[in-house]
Amino acid sequence: MEGKMPPQDGAQCPPRRESPLALDAIFLIRRAHQVATARFQESCPDTMMTPTQYAVLAALGRCDAIGQNELGRRIHLDRATTSIVVRLLRRRGLISAATDQADRRRTLLRLTGAGRTLLERIQPSIQQANDALLSAFSPPQTRQFFDLLDRLTVGDPGKART
Repeated sequence: MEGKMPPQDGAQCPPRRESPLALDAIFLIRRAHQVATARFQESCPDTMMTPTQYAVLAALGRCDAIGQNELGRRIHLDRATTSIVVRLLRRRGLISAATDQADRRRTLLRLTGAGRTLLERIQPSIQQANDALLSAFSPPQTRQFFDLLDRLTVGDPGKART
């Protein structure tokens, strides 16, 4: 029957572990990202915060003031994404921006009081979500996992641009 799709009961799909995608690193990393993002969103559902926005707040929480370009480099965001996230967090009153008096071309970013309060409030929940994700591994596996992620994302600076 031309134009008819087979039933969607999964009968023609191989089991999960036999699927070619089960051996596809890009697929598995994307899936791991989905799982991690879901854990993050479950950990602080009332904040309307994304992992990228949290990364900006956390980075700003570790310094007094930082230039927008330096912030993007520290958390591996391209300029356009950094600009969008900074604009959104400024609108929400979580960070402030001011011209650097020493270099008027540079914008310095800081956490506001509201940003610091939010960061302090959600950090324990995010730590619990992180611990839950890592609970799939033993302590030696956790160290190996971080070593492998570091090698993949930082080990070759030419390949890990974003």
